[in-house]
Amino acid sequence: MDNFDNNNNTYRQRRGREEYQPAATNDAGMFEMIGKCFTNYANFTGRARRSEYWYFRLFNFIVLFFFFFIFMLLGSVKEMRVVLLIIYILYVLATIVPSVAVTVRRLHDTGRSGWSFLLGFVPVASIMLLIFLTEDSKYGANQWGVNPKGLGSDNFNAPKNQYNDGF
Repeated sequence: MDNFDNNNNTYRQRRGREEYQPAATNDAGMFEMIGKCFTNYANFTGRARRSEYWYFRLFNFIVLFFFFFIFMLLGSVKEMRVVLLIIYILYVLATIVPSVAVTVRRLHDTGRSGWSFLLGFVPVASIMLLIFLTEDSKYGANQWGVNPKGLGSDNFNAPKNQYNDGF
């Protein structure tokens, strides 16, 4: 029997069975997920993984913290603070649409309508929205497309069913 090395683990082929093949992954890094949010700028259909959503939120937090930090460092330099405030407002305006879009796609991934996003405007119901956004992806395809993790679908990159029946 043939032995072969895979990720520092040795696997032995079993008799009468095909060779071990590691599972295909579609793991992407933080910057790839953030880039995906900006390339799907106004895409309110489909599904978004938890990592895509939370990396985008983390990126926005870091950028906004950077603006706040620089704003505090400038202290009494009024002209620079005004320029920085204008840049900050432009950044917020530029990220509103992708932020809403990735939130809607994340809700689709949990099997909920994008209109659930409006729960964020109700004080107590916003906790429910936070819980929805932290849930794992629903297994398999749903009415918004295939599972972005590839779970529950035979063809990971299969096109969305044109009849929109969830399969």
